[in-house]
Parts: sequence; C-alpha cells; structure tokens
Amino acid sequence: MSRVIEAKLSCVLLQPGEVEELWPQLEPLYQASFDSNELTKGVFSAGDILMLAQRQRCYVFGFFADDELRLTLAIQFADTASRRVATVLGMGGRNFRLFMHHYWPNILDWLRDNDVVTLYTETTERNAKVYMKKLMEPFGKPKSAVKLGLDL
Repeated sequence: MSRVIEAKLSCVLLQPGEVEELWPQLEPLYQASFDSNELTKGVFSAGDILMLAQRQRCYVFGFFADDELRLTLAIQFADTASRRVATVLGMGGRNFRLFMHHYWPNILDWLRDNDVVTLYTETTERNAKVYMKKLMEPFGKPKSAVKLGLDL
C-alpha cells in the first residue's frame, strides 16, 4: 500500500480513442464490477461502456498511479425537459477511496460545469449507506431514493 501512497496520482477524462486504446485494461475492471453486483450481473457488460464511449454517449475517467491504470468510472448524461442529470454507469478497479479522496470534488465540479444538477447511481442497499456517507454527505445534502428497473 505504501507504494500507492507515494505514487504520482492522476485522473484523466479519456477521449474515445484513448478508451479504445486502454480497452484491454478497462474491460476487465468494468466486467468484474458488473459481475460482482447482483443488480448488474447478467444485465450489463463491459462492452456496453465501450460502445457508448465510441459513440460519445458516455464519459470515461481513468485514475492512474505512476501511469498505471488503477480505477475507472463511466458517467452518462441525460437531458430532461427542465434539467440535466448524470448516471454512474460503471466503476471498477482498486484504490477507490484513495482516488475518490483526491479527485471526487473535481469530478463534482466538472459535472456542475456541464450543467448537471443531479447525479444518480444504482447500487445495493448495503453499498448505498457507504456511498451516502463517504461520497455524498461531505459535498451537500444527498437525496436517498430507490431506483427500480424491470427488464422487459
């Protein structure tokens, strides 16, 4: 762990070509994340992120330690009649707390700069408590909701 703490950390908003170039590293991170979550297992695949990134329909962040990809985050915007919202499509990798400590405020600023007024994520009830306390409460008043999905 000390190697990561001493590492040069960076967060990069990847362009579609960079997503394709890094896909051999990104794909297993997203797929492991989807497969380990009962909400996404068998519903989402890493290929969904690649397709959306190639079509410029989502934004992919890469978090690096000494130029080695450690964590990734994909976000998609949706415009409604009165506001713009964003949804976390997927996240995978390691050193989550370390990178979020350093870069989460910047990502929230980036979302605000892009006129996003609400950020959504789907997660289990167990993880929701952690996300609320660690990622939302320090930056404002989070709203708790249950998002239901029905596969047709």
